[in-house]
Amino acid sequence: MLWTEAERRMRNRVSQQHNISGPQGQFVGLTVEAAFQIASGYPMNLRRLPNGDGGIDFVVPLRFLISITGYREPRCLLHPKNKAFRCDIYVLGQYIDEDTISEFLGWEYRQKLAAAEIIDLGYGPNHAIEAGKLRKMPELFDRIMHLR
Repeated sequence: MLWTEAERRMRNRVSQQHNISGPQGQFVGLTVEAAFQIASGYPMNLRRLPNGDGGIDFVVPLRFLISITGYREPRCLLHPKNKAFRCDIYVLGQYIDEDTISEFLGWEYRQKLAAAEIIDLGYGPNHAIEAGKLRKMPELFDRIMHLR
């Protein structure tokens, strides 16, 4: 029993140091969020929600470099094997001659494209991801805060 009581006290002490609940905890949390607002220039989430903010304090645009590749008949998102990856996100598009329009087929992060299979379609070795296996465009537009 003595060990259990000592353990309980230790846990309580750790809890008090790291996880303050109630009005004092809310004050600490808001103070730290306000400091981030001042440092970043992004506004705090001050909406009053019945169940809290779900842990989402800020929604911010991040600096991503995006490369758009387009073909008339795209089968794969390609990146030359011996060319440096300079962008964070790679997008595959298709140009449609009859309609003189372009549409996007999908996208992928640099890390996944860099790790993709190497194939040669007659233009030299390329990292390649099949168009049907790419991430869908709505996910990218949501991530970059696409304004419609």
